[in-house]
Formats: sequence, structure tokens, C-alpha cells
Amino acid sequence: MPKWLGIDEIHIIKKPRCVLTNIEHQTVIDMLDNRNKLTLLRYFTKRDVLNLSQWTCGVLIRTR
Repeated sequence: MPKWLGIDEIHIIKKPRCVLTNIEHQTVIDMLDNRNKLTLLRYFTKRDVLNLSQWTCGVLIRTR
């Protein structure tokens, strides 16, 4: 996992998907089927992520 992890969402065919990005290198790491807590827990558990303290998360909120 990158040092700076971005977690955001994108809507594809009217369904929200979770997008994980490497903020430092401005690249997409993965796209998950949904953005549910259980989906994220399974994803990070499979990758044996132990030290979450070095990560940062950001969500862009579009205002109208």
C-alpha cells in the first residue's frame, strides 16, 4: 500500500464504486464494486495491512 492512500468514489452505470489511489504518484491502485465498510475491510484484510497510521484518506465533495 502507498504511504498516502486516497479513498474516493465514482458512479458507473448509476452505481457508486470505491476508487483507491496513490496520492503521491497520482495513480489508481484499485476499484472496488462498492464502497461499503465490509467491502473495504475484506480488501484491506486480504492485503494484511497492519499499519494504517501512515495513511490518509480524502473524499472530494462536489457542491452545487
